[in-house]
Amino acid sequence: MKFDEHLSLSIKRIEREKAKFYENNTKTLIEMLKELHHWFDEFADGKTTDHRKIRHHQEGVEEISQELTKRYGTDYRDIISHEAERHVRTDTYGIIPKKRDYEDPFFFQKLEQNNSSSWI
Repeated sequence: MKFDEHLSLSIKRIEREKAKFYENNTKTLIEMLKELHHWFDEFADGKTTDHRKIRHHQEGVEEISQELTKRYGTDYRDIISHEAERHVRTDTYGIIPKKRDYEDPFFFQKLEQNNSSSWI
């Protein structure tokens, strides 16, 4: 999924599920969400999915969740964690792999065989 699509999904979900918080913190939320989704896809070239092995895993979710919670505060912690997990799941067939899973050259090929959705 592309950056703009990730961002749009996040904004719509938060606006719908946490309307009051969104209303009171719109500017900060959008800034934080842009930073989160950029962090995951910073190394994307738009042609392959190779960039995902760098940050699209449980360890990446934990790293960005801790980093952004320190920066934006604990009021944002649940949103940060949820959106980080959603970003990874959306791009990796609904799972959150471990970093070591990317060492198996057939790991995602096996998942792809069991899932017909686009992975790029």
